Amino acid sequence: MRKVLLFILSAIYKFGVSVRNALYDYGLVKSEETILPTISVGNLAVGGTGKTPHSEFIIRELLKAGHRVAYLSRGYMRDTKGMVVAEASSTAADIGDEAVQVKRKFPELTVVVDADRRRALRYLKDNTKTDVVVLDDAYQHRRIIPTINILLLDCNYSPFEEKMLPLGRMRESVHGIDRADIVIVTKCPKTLKPVDQMTMRTELSLLSSQKLYFTSLLYGKPFNVETGEEMDESALAGRNLLLVTGIERPLYLKRYLQSLGAKVEHMRFSDHHYYEDSDFENMVRRFEDIEDENKIVVTTEKDVARLSACDEMPDILKNNLYCISIEPVFVGNKFDVEKELAETMAE
Repeated sequence: MRKVLLFILSAIYKFGVSVRNALYDYGLVKSEETILPTISVGNLAVGGTGKTPHSEFIIRELLKAGHRVAYLSRGYMRDTKGMVVAEASSTAADIGDEAVQVKRKFPELTVVVDADRRRALRYLKDNTKTDVVVLDDAYQHRRIIPTINILLLDCNYSPFEEKMLPLGRMRESVHGIDRADIVIVTKCPKTLKPVDQMTMRTELSLLSSQKLYFTSLLYGKPFNVETGEEMDESALAGRNLLLVTGIERPLYLKRYLQSLGAKVEHMRFSDHHYYEDSDFENMVRRFEDIEDENKIVVTTEKDVARLSACDEMPDILKNNLYCISIEPVFVGNKFDVEKELAETMAE
């Protein structure tokens, strides 16, 4: 019965999204060019493709090229309303976990959260010296037309086989691929061959004007969240650890830790989960049950953004909490952000 209900709701959702996209595609509902150069990073599915690490890569490249960059997000799962300009002290409850993560990595960056991207862009144009904006998770925000529209697809999940929400994970159908200027297939094996890349391009039926890139994940060294002290990956071999995640697809990280020889006890929470007292009680219980004097707790950067705002986190967890960062590494041709932006602006 539940599956039948989900199927019906999924069909209704698919119909509604299709109608909405058709209204934009045929100009019955107007989209507007952005008032500032913008690079949008998004996906067709719900989470798990690496939007934030790819946004950080783009921000890093733009800053190196001398641009004055701003980051704009809707601030998913925050408690605040309207537009909020991030400060160093902003928490996930204020601006969302992705925005906190970006602000901590790039303190000099102007970070704004607002569901109304047009309002936020007007603020940036009128009140800052921003010359390019990175839009996070704006692929379905059809009210604006970004300068460059980047779509991320997970190498391990075919968009042709996924079901629409709430039965599956798709926000819209695969026809949405047509709106992308650039498609990046993420989480690829580092050994992905050129022939496999060509096969993927054919399967995706990309237009000749659409550019295709491939990335794999590079994990950083675990570092103590309290002290910042790094641990060499080799120190994880044979070590027992508690992995705590509140992200969409944590199995990549779990498998990576296991590949280093770690013995992983995994506590998995839903994506963007906000931790409560009962969660910490369960974590402490699971952590204390692990028989290893050198045991640690490992989590992700996005989880740290939420955990760091929890004053009630017990010291036994706080003192043993380690974080592992990730960043994309291009397989084959690297995406030259500055070149793509300059060429698009010249058109």
